[in-house]
Amino acid sequence: MSYGTDRPFKSKKALREAVEAEGADKVGVFGTSMFGNETASTVEELADLDDAAVIVGPDVYNKRDWYANAYRGRDGKVRIK
Repeated sequence: MSYGTDRPFKSKKALREAVEAEGADKVGVFGTSMFGNETASTVEELADLDDAAVIVGPDVYNKRDWYANAYRGRDGKVRIK
């Protein structure tokens, strides 16, 4: 499954910095499948899924320059890899 973000982050680093600064529950994502089977609406919810979901950007439909995964680290914080 692939997800886009609620704003066009220029890089994975920019996404990571936004998650760290604002919180993973404040950065929105949306599913791109035409089947509508994606359920997460924030990076935090995406990190809690057991699936191998991928965030793509800066524009999921026109410019896929970077790919990222959201996961929860051992300390409980959401990380972007």
